[in-house]
Amino acid sequence: MLSRPYGIIGHVLDQPVAEMLVQTGRPVVSISSTITDLPFPTIDIDHHSVGRLAAEHLLELGYRTFAFLGSATAGFSLEREAGFSDKLSEHGFPVESHHAEYVLRPPFDQYSVGSEEQTKRWLNKLDKPVGVLCSNDEHARMLSFLCQSSGVPVPGDVALLGVDNDETICGLSFPPISSVDNPAEEIGYRAAHLLEATVRGQIEGHSRESVQPIHIVERQSTDRLATVNPVIRSAISFIRRNIRETDLSVNDVAEHIEISRRKLERTFSDVLGITVLTAIHRYRTRRAKHLLYSTDLTVATVASECGYSNHRRLAMILRSHAGMTPTQFRKLCRFDQ
Repeated sequence: MLSRPYGIIGHVLDQPVAEMLVQTGRPVVSISSTITDLPFPTIDIDHHSVGRLAAEHLLELGYRTFAFLGSATAGFSLEREAGFSDKLSEHGFPVESHHAEYVLRPPFDQYSVGSEEQTKRWLNKLDKPVGVLCSNDEHARMLSFLCQSSGVPVPGDVALLGVDNDETICGLSFPPISSVDNPAEEIGYRAAHLLEATVRGQIEGHSRESVQPIHIVERQSTDRLATVNPVIRSAISFIRRNIRETDLSVNDVAEHIEISRRKLERTFSDVLGITVLTAIHRYRTRRAKHLLYSTDLTVATVASECGYSNHRRLAMILRSHAGMTPTQFRKLCRFDQ
């Protein structure tokens, strides 16, 4: 017979489960913000920062129409929606939101059909091209399916971005879904420490801690520049193809598309709100993050693959963009190392 636990770490999704855990009389730590007024400590990702990070990513891709699909009741979804809307409002862009609620108990099928029909009507009314943040990968999978059944191309008309980076959901969807990576291992590690402190009586009540999102794992669902501006599209295409060239310059980009540097800079400023050099640095940084996350290449090799003269230059740029060194970023992505 199993002995009673000293404490419990739970992914608490609804009130009945929360009440049941309280009745055990054991210390509890939640690793979910679905319910925000739990009577015990919670450790979870910073959902507001998730929304802001997603907005920044879609803005960089040139989108000027934005939408959000999530829940009107789940705490984490509301916070992600708020962060997404707050960041976009700073740039003068509204967000078209639609809510499809979570159903934790039967009848699942009956509710799902009605929810999908409402979501499909919302999808078809959206101005396109549109960048859509879904509250999690499951919502993104559902929207991807609805786009397919409605003949809406992804990422042609709709760029889909999920959250949590569930590799099964994201990888088996068509096309594969880009997602904000959730530092689940760090959350689990910190939850264990939080539970230990609670068991020892060092923490009481319903404290809440948060962990910053790591980065966005890019897949095919956002692999498209939204802008129809031919100058921007040609420039970004050239930058991507030549990102490994250490001496890649703004003049190189201007010469390739046969316009003056002044006109090129003005076009980037008007359309994307950034300089050409900033765009080069962003694409290099995004590639560096991808390689650090998905490969075992040395930091020096990653720097070379991204067009940096040496690993120190990469470290300086990544620290300014992400607030950490390449080694720190890799350790955060692979928290078990």
